[in-house]
Amino acid sequence: MLKHGLQGFQGEPIHRPHRRELWPRLDFLEERYERFRKAG
Repeated sequence: MLKHGLQGFQGEPIHRPHRRELWPRLDFLEERYERFRKAG
């Protein structure tokens, strides 16, 4: 999964939805990123 599912996206731009209400919430992203950093 990692090699074929995620690493294939390396270097590719991230496209967000056109509708702003579908964009990820920055506060949630920040929280998840902090959890990720603490786990590593």
